[in-house]
Amino acid sequence: MDEIHWGLIHCKDCSIQSRLFKLCLAASVYNIWKERNGRIFQQIGHESTSVVRLILEEVKASMTSWRHVSRSATNICLILEWGLSVDLLCTV
Repeated sequence: MDEIHWGLIHCKDCSIQSRLFKLCLAASVYNIWKERNGRIFQQIGHESTSVVRLILEEVKASMTSWRHVSRSATNICLILEWGLSVDLLCTV
């Protein structure tokens, strides 16, 4: 609930940081829910590091489809921190 409350206050715009927060939150909730259901209904569980890796891979894959991201210093740093190409950013 703390993360959702923080996001409601700080992520009202369409900045890359807000989009990334929302994407990470959605991917985390979904993958934790999938892991929970796998453990309960199929008796199949994964290590927590595997679940985290899967979340990060999904977020990174989704980020590569983003369009119209401005070429600001903040956005360049964020893209590079995620190991993505700055070619994702607009030249305008």
